Amino acid sequence: VELAVSLGDDLAPTKAAVAIDMTARDVQASLSSEGKPWTLAKSFPASCPYTPAFNLTDQICLQELTLVLQVNGTERQRSSTGLMIFPVATIIDYLKRYFPVEPDDLVLTGTPAGVGQLQPGDVVCAWVEDQRGTVLSKGTWHCVAS
Repeated sequence: VELAVSLGDDLAPTKAAVAIDMTARDVQASLSSEGKPWTLAKSFPASCPYTPAFNLTDQICLQELTLVLQVNGTERQRSSTGLMIFPVATIIDYLKRYFPVEPDDLVLTGTPAGVGQLQPGDVVCAWVEDQRGTVLSKGTWHCVAS
């Protein structure tokens, strides 16, 4: 589970959502053993679902959000964005410096511990809470392939 931040016309965050950036581990292992980049392990249908975006306001601090992921009702990930290695602003500044970033780009910020395998039939639920525990955005997906 990751925080996904949408950039506005001034390339500052204007909206956010929760994303699940999946990896085909079998493809990744094969590519890795051949010394190739893992890009193809991230390139398959529905590899990065995300929840509806919510508007960022002065009351929402990007470094005080909680990301939660459940699989079949069991919590796998729960972490604060305050524990991220790099704050959202630092990630965006880095991207703007080294990459062609444009308005409406969606920036994923990294995942906390708890990454695991999904199986066909799994039900995945992810959401983001503000510092008061209010759910800002939530999504549920059904795994159809492994």
